[in-house]
This record gives sequence, C-alpha cells and structure tokens, in this order.
Amino acid sequence: MTNISKFSDVYIKTKEKIKQILSELKIMDTAIFDYNLSLLSPIKTGGKCACFLKINSKQKLIKLINILLKENVKFYIVGNCSNILFNDGFLNFLIIKLDKGFDKIEVLKGKQALKIKCGPAVNLQKFIIYLADFNVDFSFAAGIPGTVGGAVIGNSGSNKIGINDFVKKIEYISLKNISNHVLNNLTSNSFNAFFKDNNKSIDSSCNNNFNFKIANIKTKTLNNKDYKYRALVINDLLVLTGVYFELDFSIKQVEYKNFILGNNKIEILNNIRKKIKEKKASQPVRRKSLGCFFKNPSDSIFAGKLIEDAGFKGFKFGDAKVSLKHANYLLNVGNASSQDILTLSKIIKYYIKEKYNINLEYEIKLMGF
Repeated sequence: MTNISKFSDVYIKTKEKIKQILSELKIMDTAIFDYNLSLLSPIKTGGKCACFLKINSKQKLIKLINILLKENVKFYIVGNCSNILFNDGFLNFLIIKLDKGFDKIEVLKGKQALKIKCGPAVNLQKFIIYLADFNVDFSFAAGIPGTVGGAVIGNSGSNKIGINDFVKKIEYISLKNISNHVLNNLTSNSFNAFFKDNNKSIDSSCNNNFNFKIANIKTKTLNNKDYKYRALVINDLLVLTGVYFELDFSIKQVEYKNFILGNNKIEILNNIRKKIKEKKASQPVRRKSLGCFFKNPSDSIFAGKLIEDAGFKGFKFGDAKVSLKHANYLLNVGNASSQDILTLSKIIKYYIKEKYNINLEYEIKLMGF
C-alpha cells in the first residue's frame, strides 16, 4: 500500500487545488473528498482518491477539463468502473463520473431505419431490454456489466460480434492541437488512456510541453477501421458524450444481421434470459471480480482455456484467487488488496509466456499504478 507520509504533501495540495477549482465552478455539491475507491469497484479493492465528482452537463464538463489541464491536475473520467483495478493507498487525482445528464435514450425518426441516440451513462442491460420493444435483439450483450459508453469504448460483445458493428456515429469531446505523432509517443506517465467503461485519464503535467486544448463537441461517423477487438480507436477522443445507433432493416446492413433480428419482443427477452443463464452457469457473476481479466489472444485461442490448462484454477495469492468456475476471472475471496490481485495476474502472465510463448494482455484497466 502507498505510504501516505511519503505522498502527503502532493495529496493534500492536489485536494486543495481541486476544492478551489470546483468552488469557482460552483459544482462542489456532488464532490466527495478522500473517496474510498473500493466502493466503486466490483472487486472491492483500492485506496482513496483526492476527490470523486459526479457531473451532469457537457458544458460544465468541458469547462472543468480546461481548468484541470491548465492547473496540472490529474483526472480520470469513468463510467460504472466495472473493469477498473484501482491502486491501493492515497491517490492524488480526481475521479469524474458521468451521471444522470448522460443517462438518456432518444428515439430519432427514420423512414426505413431505427435511429437511436444513447447517452454513455445508460446501463447496457437497460438498453438491450429497451431495444426489445422495437424487435431488435442485442442478446449477444446480455449479462455484460457496465454502460453503453463503456461497451462502445471497449467494443463489447462476443468473439463473433461487437456492439460497434451497429454504431452509426459517435459524439465526443476531443483533444485539440495534438498530432497523432505526439499522441503515439506520449509516455504512460504523461497520458494514460483507459478505454473500457468510458475511462480515460489525463496527467496534465504534460500540458507544459504539448499545449493541450479542448475542442468543442465533435461527431464522427464510424467505419470498421475505427474499432477492433475490445477497443475503439479514435485518437483525439477524450470523453464519449453520445452514441448514435442506426439499424436499417431494408438492407443487409452488417454481416451479423441475424444476431439482431427477432420475431417479437417475447422471443428476444427469452434470448436475453437464456444468455444470462448461460453466463451464470459458466462465470462467477456474483463474486467480487472485474470480469474477464485478460483479452483472448486470438479468435481461436482463449485466455481462460490457457490459464486452466496451465493448472491455475483455484490458485491463490493472499486473498486473490483464480476462479474455479472460469479461469479468466480473478476473485477477491476475502480482504485482498489491489496489489494482491495485480501480483496474481503477473504470475499468470509470466507462466503463460514461459509455457506457451503467448503474451496475455489485460482486458481490465489499471488506474493509479
């Protein structure tokens, strides 16, 4: 665990600076200081951050980000935090959670297509049930935790289909005046991107070198080059603020059309229930975990199978344990720390590399390490 005496000056100064900024913007009412991050995380680990803030307005969010960058305050923007491992100890940054102002669904008129604008904070399961009213079957996403924004940022789905196959365009706050060359060469200490669950962080100390500015709200029509397995790839994207789905049933819009058409709402809801039942049977869905910890190395090589074949099911490090039900789930079975969870994952990564010469990549996101 991070020693607070070592970082107390930085932590305290960061907290005071955040207080001053939020007071000036008159948004202190939703701020909590010295916030216990284990309350946010489904794995129930993590230390305390200097401040946790809920925000409801795009305009206020842009103003806040501008000031944070100018004042060199590190911040993270999050959704439901369903796959974030927060570090232990006292963490000198601000967590910004998109709240009710970003939790709206709007049906747009279309002659031959269903057009929907969805806020990034909308619960993903709520959204797929909402779609069933329009005879649209998104049961491939049933049981996946988190928000629509997080699902789009991480291109959630199955091995065969991702949610971004059905996204027409996105609305977002972009980072202006940063070239692709600069973005690709910033170090992890100066610009940390956490894509899943709508998470992204900026350590604005790099502002001194690269003159960050925030652009106005921007929209972009997606093509298949803008996303890949478990990732949305938009270089200037800082915060996802809206997702536009367009489902045109008059043409074969996507290769996976059979996945989204259902005969009626009852059939679709049955498909959703069936999918959730299958997940409960094969995954430890009600345990303290972050979901699948590692990405599948390929369409035919599954991380869970590699870990199981290597004999790690049930393996423990402290109170961090590899699930007996699904080896790609790491559990907190008692009072594990985030460092315990991370150490267990590193043991697995090392052994899989030695045994199979495969580098496992994290599907979860590390924050504050």
